[in-house]
Amino acid sequence: MDMSQQNRIRVLYEIAMVIGNSTDLTTALKQILTTMLRKLDATLIAVYAASSTDPLKVIPTRGLTEAHQQLCNTYLHQPLTNQYQFHIDWIANKPVHCLMLPQFGVLLIERNEAIDTETLLALEPICRKLVTNIMACYDSKRLKEQEKILQQSVIDLKRAQEAKDLFLANMSHEIRTPLNGIIGFLGQLEQTKLDEEQQKFLSIIDHSANSLLGIINDILDFSKIESGNLSIEAIPVND
Repeated sequence: MDMSQQNRIRVLYEIAMVIGNSTDLTTALKQILTTMLRKLDATLIAVYAASSTDPLKVIPTRGLTEAHQQLCNTYLHQPLTNQYQFHIDWIANKPVHCLMLPQFGVLLIERNEAIDTETLLALEPICRKLVTNIMACYDSKRLKEQEKILQQSVIDLKRAQEAKDLFLANMSHEIRTPLNGIIGFLGQLEQTKLDEEQQKFLSIIDHSANSLLGIINDILDFSKIESGNLSIEAIPVND
């Protein structure tokens, strides 16, 4: 395929305009590879990441053969570099162009005729932009996953706070009920005839019971402050 300069610029421009239109990897690769397949008159196009032997996307899916897979694996086993390179091999009498994507993997393009060297060289910025788009899709996916984790953490934290508030409310009720009974009967006991030592003991018990009731009320207030449910009562005072 020997393109004229004007035609080459038009084709590369139309391919470049599609790259970066989506941050969803599946959607992005489908749009990009479909456009490249059509604009380059290819019969098969696939993109591989060096981290996997399976292609990220193939169009058409049924066109990929074991020979294509073996060819890509050959180049995927080579050390990744920041250099753009291309190789032309042959499978079933069809030229297969393996474009080395800088620091990423391989772009495979099969045609009925070989692509001229000028066009293959001109594809370098397209390949670099493709890698940038793919990495942006990965980053977007990671951010969405992290956002889901954070949202779930917030939900779990809210549930834990609600459970703690409910526990403290129930605990307060269960403790204050018998404690109020103790304080009430201490008041009744105070009305009976007691010697000086018994009065002293009664005073200590009453003070301890009221102190314990104050601690329980403080715990509930702290819980209300944490949950944002503490109500402030306005009481006028003399200056």
